[in-house]
Amino acid sequence: AKYKGLFDKVMDEIEVKLPILDALMLIPPYQKFLKDAILERTKEVQGMVVLSQECSAIIQSRVVTKKLGDPGSFTLPCSLGPLSFRNSLCDLGASVSIMPLTVAKRLGFS
Repeated sequence: AKYKGLFDKVMDEIEVKLPILDALMLIPPYQKFLKDAILERTKEVQGMVVLSQECSAIIQSRVVTKKLGDPGSFTLPCSLGPLSFRNSLCDLGASVSIMPLTVAKRLGFS
């Protein structure tokens, strides 16, 4: 483990003109060490991912647009006949709408 950095440096500078299997057969004591080094490099290559523009901007220390906070509930004034409601919650129709019991009683539902 203490020679790993030196080994990596030397391996980067070596130009091998033999097929890797032939090179491994020539130096049996280093077979496991070389095999582990090759597998480790393979893992590094497999771990590479394409970064999105936001990730690239963060890594390159560019300014990224600040995330806005929760805008809260979207309400509007609403009138149903003689009744008026100041803060009626707008519904996009994507879920089940619920009416409070007090509103149902004011509208005359039983």
